[in-house]
Amino acid sequence: MASSDTERLEALGMLSVYCRSASNLLAADSNGLSDPYLICKTLGQAQRTHVVRKSLNPTWGVTLDFIGCLSDAVSGGLQIEAKDHDTFGKDDPLGAVTVDLGPLMGIDQLHVCQPLPKQGAVNLTVSWLELPPWMLE
Repeated sequence: MASSDTERLEALGMLSVYCRSASNLLAADSNGLSDPYLICKTLGQAQRTHVVRKSLNPTWGVTLDFIGCLSDAVSGGLQIEAKDHDTFGKDDPLGAVTVDLGPLMGIDQLHVCQPLPKQGAVNLTVSWLELPPWMLE
């Protein structure tokens, strides 16, 4: 591995996850729809999107940012959980996957259409931006 590759892996930066949409999700509610949202976990942090009411093909259009080292993000991957929001009771799982972030070692942006285990897929764009040291002080 070249020294610039090693420097990229160890530098602090921001992993941005643009949660674009999902398609053909499981119907979890009695009305034949779901109220989906995503939970994204990486770098020891977890963030979530807002809930899209009554949809099997939601569009979030939201960016979730995580600060850390690229090497840590690559080794842990990006865990995505799709869930159905329930007003009363526990939220229903719609599917969970782990996205391999290894390609970010050589590129700045990764487009992902990740199938969920039972049904549906999530559409994301994952970007890595190395941050200058003064921004982290």
